[in-house]
Amino acid sequence: LEPHKGKAIFTTDCRFWGGDQVGKLFGSIEVLSKQAMGSYKGNFKTCKDLPWQGWGEDMWMQKCMDAISVPAVGMFDQVSDGTCPLGGYAPCNQNKVVFHPKKDAGQWWECWKQSAQPA
Repeated sequence: LEPHKGKAIFTTDCRFWGGDQVGKLFGSIEVLSKQAMGSYKGNFKTCKDLPWQGWGEDMWMQKCMDAISVPAVGMFDQVSDGTCPLGGYAPCNQNKVVFHPKKDAGQWWECWKQSAQPA
């Protein structure tokens, strides 16, 4: 993400099909730059007026960022998300930022222990 420092961006972390270049902002991790939040603050009405009923917060935020022309930056290789069609379940000892879903404390703790092992 270093090349985007100081710019208005949000990240996407899930591809629904192989040719999907933009991806989706999935709830496992939602990253918006400070500048993107400034754009949101200045354009709140645009986002508020979207037809959000039935959307999750992740879909709403992506539609909002699209509506106010904040570009997406994919971080697909840094996330393991089993709920994403092309995400899969990577082993917890791989170098990822997120391992999702871990729905209970036991799953989370076991994954954390594996990820904390020296490489």
